[in-house]
Amino acid sequence: MQYPMRLENTRYSSDDYYMTHDVDTSLKQGRVSKADITRGRILNAAKQVFARLPYHAASMRMIGKEGMFNHELIRYHFPNKARLFETVMHDICEDFYRSNLSFLDGLEKLTPAVGFPLYLDRFLDHHYRNPEAMRIIILNMVITDEPERIPGYRYITEMLAGTRKTFQGKMSVQIADEKMERFLSGINNQLLILLGAGYCQASILGLKHTGTRYREWVKTTMVEIFLPHLEELIKAGK
Repeated sequence: MQYPMRLENTRYSSDDYYMTHDVDTSLKQGRVSKADITRGRILNAAKQVFARLPYHAASMRMIGKEGMFNHELIRYHFPNKARLFETVMHDICEDFYRSNLSFLDGLEKLTPAVGFPLYLDRFLDHHYRNPEAMRIIILNMVITDEPERIPGYRYITEMLAGTRKTFQGKMSVQIADEKMERFLSGINNQLLILLGAGYCQASILGLKHTGTRYREWVKTTMVEIFLPHLEELIKAGK
């Protein structure tokens, strides 16, 4: 499956982490077709809406309004909301899985005290360039006990399982599966809460959830909670 390109129109801010993409330049240089550009804009608008509302609460009309195009245009590329949402879920989960491979690159050569903070820096860089992904995942993880009603829900569990396997594969020592499972599930769940629901925690702290101070708070918190445990696991596995 070809993954639709991410096309975003976002702003730079001195305190926020954002990335802009020049859609028109890509079109002029002939790298993508007009249909690809339209599809990308639809997906970007859908991500913005699905990052604010869970699947069942969002609508095609909301997405059309977000992207400033007729919602019937969406149906030309995506016949229904379920297909659109499943594509979004596939896109963000595949992107996260592949990006996580790069987050782990070279860490096996470093000590945990150096490698784990570096992993978090890479993870946070990616999140603040793609803040919708975590919000979409956490909004739709917690609202149902019938995951089959959420199109593409399986991509979440497959992605989380895949990232755990790749993380464990980078370890230089053998660690019992159940211990590693608990450790990595803890990391994933904590990051989902702190970043996917970051507005709440940042508000409690009196910080801006998109700001550098909250980013540093998240990193420091993760290091303080998980680094000692990681070091203990590695020591026990030697």
